[in-house]
Amino acid sequence: MQSSPPISQPPSSSIFSQQESLPVEATLAPLQPATDCQNEKEGMIQLVKPFDVWIKVADYMAIRLKGNKGLSFMLNKALSILFSLDELRSGCAVGGRPRAFNKENDAESVPLDNNRLSAIKAFLTSYCDRMETKTKKKQERLTEKDINSIINTKCSGARRKYKQLQTK
Repeated sequence: MQSSPPISQPPSSSIFSQQESLPVEATLAPLQPATDCQNEKEGMIQLVKPFDVWIKVADYMAIRLKGNKGLSFMLNKALSILFSLDELRSGCAVGGRPRAFNKENDAESVPLDNNRLSAIKAFLTSYCDRMETKTKKKQERLTEKDINSIINTKCSGARRKYKQLQTK
């Protein structure tokens, strides 16, 4: 079942481009929802600070649990929660490719929302940092190329799924 897209606003400090590195102060949210934030809705939690991306607590826990299987599983789960099927179907990791193999005629890729993508990347980084501190072992990390590949695979899968839904 597809959950509704999260509430997303650009971070108040600055807007990050895909070329800039993620902020060092990005931290995982606590497991319980914050109670003193104006933007908070009932049962919502901030994915990672300082990004203003809010999701349901159950979705947050689902993303964290996928970390037990691996970072690629965690990234896939975060993408499916933070982006709707329509956003994934018409988007890609960095944009610019005019005609992909399984796209509709004359459709052009547009990059997915940079704020949410940056929040996901910061979440993965914070998760790895926390696991390294906790286990005292070097944590496997995804490269930018790996992340973009997983995002593009998820987008092409969304296009295939959409075509299947249209034929039924």
